[in-house]
Amino acid sequence: VLRTSPDGPWRTHLEGERDLHRAILHVREESFASAGRAFHSACGEFKATTRDAATPFAESYLGRGTCLVAAGAIPSEYKWIAAILGFRGTIQEGLGALALAATEAEIAAPEATLFLALADAALNERQAGGTDRLGELVEARPESALFRYLYGVMLLEERNAAGAERQLRRAAELVAQDDVAPLPFVDHHLGIALFRQDRFEEAADHLERYLREAPGNALVAQAGLHAGLARELAGDRRTAERHYRRVRATRDNDADQQAEREAERRLDHPMTETERAIVLGAAAYDGGRYEAAVS
Repeated sequence: VLRTSPDGPWRTHLEGERDLHRAILHVREESFASAGRAFHSACGEFKATTRDAATPFAESYLGRGTCLVAAGAIPSEYKWIAAILGFRGTIQEGLGALALAATEAEIAAPEATLFLALADAALNERQAGGTDRLGELVEARPESALFRYLYGVMLLEERNAAGAERQLRRAAELVAQDDVAPLPFVDHHLGIALFRQDRFEEAADHLERYLREAPGNALVAQAGLHAGLARELAGDRRTAERHYRRVRATRDNDADQQAEREAERRLDHPMTETERAIVLGAAAYDGGRYEAAVS
């Protein structure tokens, strides 16, 4: 279709989208040289329709921003190699391009807002207001389970457990509808939000549902540990021990490995009063209840 399309910004933009998706597929196939070539082509096409265009094409700022953020995130010792290969840019430039897409694009605006929020949180210490922009997107599109879920996760990472719970509960209600695609991770994050508010039985119910329905190994070890902690804090040591025994780091992931070590330690003996106080204090702090954490 693209080969027979007339020249113009839409064609160049879609060629960039095509090459970007090719790069992602090559990465999944572990064909990294091919991925690099495809990504380089995509970034060139997005640059042609934004920075180098007499009239910038707003839809392409999503791809342009993604390329600039990726270039800016390359470790400093490898930036010279990236520059030789044509990958130049900073995280701040990328966030600026994503912000343009979020405000000026007609089609790419929601996706750009999501990318902006994720990149801002991961690489910019949330200084670009990405979470607030995502909240505005949720208000504009309240029936999107995905937007609510991601906003809830962002609030959880900002230690706003109560706010996260509200968004994740609504996301769970939306996912339960027949015409909405499943989001299995909602139960895990909702369970964590409840755990951080000392609502341990409710937390355990959601974490156990996630353990039953998880599509793979992602977050399973962490969910198992927190399900055990929640049951023990609720007074059910026997069920807690069952969870602790099942925690295994099935991925090369620091959080999973830490969960396995912690579960093994918890099997040694029931929580002492001091250990209980430490767990409760950490949960309160992570949930944004700072006075309770100190007390």
